[in-house]
Amino acid sequence: EYKPKAQERDVKTEQALLDKRINYARQQYQKTLPLKDTLAEKYLREFRGITGELPSSFRFSPGIKHLDTKRLTPALVAPIHNKDNQITAIVRIFLNADGSKLRETFINQKGEVQKATDKANLGVSGDGAVIVQKGLSSTLWIAEGIETALSVAKAVPHDTVMASLSISQFKNMPVSDTIQAVVICADNDPPSDQGKKNISDAVSNFLSLKKQVFVTMPLE
Repeated sequence: EYKPKAQERDVKTEQALLDKRINYARQQYQKTLPLKDTLAEKYLREFRGITGELPSSFRFSPGIKHLDTKRLTPALVAPIHNKDNQITAIVRIFLNADGSKLRETFINQKGEVQKATDKANLGVSGDGAVIVQKGLSSTLWIAEGIETALSVAKAVPHDTVMASLSISQFKNMPVSDTIQAVVICADNDPPSDQGKKNISDAVSNFLSLKKQVFVTMPLE
């Protein structure tokens, strides 16, 4: 009988673990509720000033386990899609009871008080993006956070808009062949060498894919 080599077994084991993480993220997403009249809608409308249409894929969880506090916490939940348009992960923006972004502390393993994270991915998100808007044009806009991406989407209703969720992930966005121009929406954060490198790496990657590339930044 055929016995797989150790290397083959390792690859299969690793893939099984990835599949388990993806399936768990999908299960959590399936438990969520529509946004309308929820804390998640309140967060986007009242606390972030989003006036445009909200994607139907954005959902609300009345209580999803927080990795730091271990408590069930309300959250805005958005799916992360890979290049094959499959959901491989979700992002959770944790919320306070009034709909604002979570402000909470927890005791870490060293016994120190630490700020609990207010946003976290679940699943396998490395080469994926949150699709905020699917446009009919050949232009793709990439923002870091979903809140910025929602504002961009209102301004460019005919273009595709994605959120990378991290500046380091700009270069890994799933860009289809139909896209000819990519606009990177950089946050107006204090400049850092790593941040500049992340933008530069993304520009180089999209140029290598024969795309036109633009970088834009808010004035203030």
